[in-house]
Amino acid sequence: MNPAFIYKHTTNGSVRVVEMENARLIDGHPDWDHVATVNSSAVLQYLIELTSKERDEYIEILKKKHP
Repeated sequence: MNPAFIYKHTTNGSVRVVEMENARLIDGHPDWDHVATVNSSAVLQYLIELTSKERDEYIEILKKKHP
């Protein structure tokens, strides 16, 4: 598995997707919230097979903070 870690900036909403080494640097930083960890290869394969509307919806889900 090749995990990708998704972070969202707490004030401006920008999103960063990083590999494990950079995630260690960001994790716990007060300006960045970890919102998801995904298998990047599986997600890319899944996104390729979606319609553009489905793709946009899925990306929005990934960008939101999970409870």
